[in-house]
Amino acid sequence: MKMTGRTRGQMLSLDFLLAMAVIILAVGVLLNHYDILTTQGKESRVKSELNTIAQTASQQALEKNADCASDFSTQGYKIYGCTTSNFSSLTKNYLLVPEGFSCYVTLDGGAAANGPGGCESTDAPLDAKDVAVAERKYLSPNTTLSKQDYEKCITGPGCTAYTVKKLRVKIWR
Repeated sequence: MKMTGRTRGQMLSLDFLLAMAVIILAVGVLLNHYDILTTQGKESRVKSELNTIAQTASQQALEKNADCASDFSTQGYKIYGCTTSNFSSLTKNYLLVPEGFSCYVTLDGGAAANGPGGCESTDAPLDAKDVAVAERKYLSPNTTLSKQDYEKCITGPGCTAYTVKKLRVKIWR
């Protein structure tokens, strides 16, 4: 069976249309893939930024208030992660929370007494899209700490010199 010129032209036109449809489909798939990667990258950067701000704020809060009294501090010991503070002297600026971000600080599940200046007095709104939380355990001494109690608490259970508490810093836009 021999094709005439007209039939051959119709076949070439159909081939061309199918090829163009496949090319357009491939370009669409590539653009969709690029859009997904771009969106994921942006969301990842935002989440990373929020987590960094929350971690930094919680670290700043504990460093500023590291005030546990001991009878052996002159021997070169420094007790980290220990405070007697209610964190009332902190400010949003000291916590290094930038403008445009909100913060909420809680101690053991309740709002910080006289919460940090500039931070919110209520939790993040329900419609907040990007929220990061940093939770840190810290120790609050029951009495002036002796070296014996300190070493006992390092070695294991049965430590009665401290009460374990939680500092929670929530950051959102």
